[in-house]
Amino acid sequence: MTDKKASIVIIDSRSDLHPDWVQVAVQSAQNQTMPCEVIIIPNIGREHTIGECWNRAVEIAETEWVMFLGDDDYISRDYVQTLYNFAAERMDYQMVTSYMTAFQDATENNVLMTRIPTGMWRREYLAANPFNEALTKGVDREYIEKYVQSGNKYLVVPYHFGYFYRKHQDYSCAGRIQFVDRPSDYYFMSSNLNFLNPITERLEAEGKSVFVSTQGFNADLAEKAKYIWCDWAGPYAAELSRFKCDARKILRVHAFEVFQENSLHIDYMAFDKVVFVGAHIRDYLERQLGYKLTNSVVIPNGIDTNLMQIAPGKKRNNNIAWAGYITNKKGAQLLMFLANNLPDYQFHVAGKFQENDIAELFNTKLPDNMKLYTWQYDLNSFFADKTFILNTSPRESHGVVIMEGMAAGLKPLVYDWIGAGDIYPGRTFGDMKMLQAILDEPYAPEVYRKIVVDGYSWDVIYPQIDKVIHG
Repeated sequence: MTDKKASIVIIDSRSDLHPDWVQVAVQSAQNQTMPCEVIIIPNIGREHTIGECWNRAVEIAETEWVMFLGDDDYISRDYVQTLYNFAAERMDYQMVTSYMTAFQDATENNVLMTRIPTGMWRREYLAANPFNEALTKGVDREYIEKYVQSGNKYLVVPYHFGYFYRKHQDYSCAGRIQFVDRPSDYYFMSSNLNFLNPITERLEAEGKSVFVSTQGFNADLAEKAKYIWCDWAGPYAAELSRFKCDARKILRVHAFEVFQENSLHIDYMAFDKVVFVGAHIRDYLERQLGYKLTNSVVIPNGIDTNLMQIAPGKKRNNNIAWAGYITNKKGAQLLMFLANNLPDYQFHVAGKFQENDIAELFNTKLPDNMKLYTWQYDLNSFFADKTFILNTSPRESHGVVIMEGMAAGLKPLVYDWIGAGDIYPGRTFGDMKMLQAILDEPYAPEVYRKIVVDGYSWDVIYPQIDKVIHG
């Protein structure tokens, strides 16, 4: 065993495209005031999952503590020493961390927690509790949530310091910092990266120079970019619509934002293209604006059908899946109403509460045929023993979770929100009689998957996105 007390693990998946980033990460690990063992796990091409890489690193580590540093991040010289000092005399704690983020425990109450990259774990605990190697995303979140649910103790340093999180390239836990080494041809802005990542990752894989921001509009970046993409019709879009530059400007509109007053403060015709995820959302906005958006196009959100597969030997049962935020805007009350009125069916609800009153309603009056699950990062596994995917929202632009369920062979049960009938013909309900008719129809998992593969897979959607970007 080494006399060093801590190991710093870096998965190198970027040195082919961003060797400067990886070099900074490694140097920051090597230059700690407290001598550390530095473990680099090669993963160019991302042939191995994060869980596989982390588990391998834990096997190699020879120290008491292990921390995980992103290859696009870096830490201050005293970062590990500070964490170690904070935990040194608290032997019953398995994890010590800094940057605080809200997670939920088993009672659905918010607790101060963090993502794994900004904390240190006892190696013995990591060795006894390996990471989920099957997940392609959300590995750290799942791990921490299970850790909390098991009643384990953790320490949180009560102030932000020292961990610079560069994944989104423009912020850190030490405050807003711009990491701009050189101008990028592609400048993306969004307050939520879930829908952007599949696009930016493809461009980066093609060797394109991409900058992704979650911190608002930046005139310097916009002035030097060739292509600017803004997700969501909000304040970022309003600023970009007024900004004069030579770049090709694209705005993508999802759904909820068009019902906000901010959406009316945007000059939509200042964009080269305005992408709507759903035609009914465009129709609504055009009515509010009082004119047609002749520069618009409708492109649904793409589905990664490689991640969703029909479970072997799948047969019909009475299990109904529901996944998402358990909130008013996702039809939480309708969900409970349906469970109470379909006692022969089992409702499996995976998600997180967003309103305390809804949490109180479900925790107090949970139907006997409904089971609550925490947020699922592997929906394909969650869907494996289910037959139906239920959507109870009063409004959607497209319904990504519905499509993901269909790709896994689940029959869609979709509340008849405006536009739903055009996207899911014959699968929408407005009353119990209509819903029962869909439930009673023959079960055809291959048919549901084919609809998604043929019309909504990323292989179909991305060429449309590429055409919008490049004109």
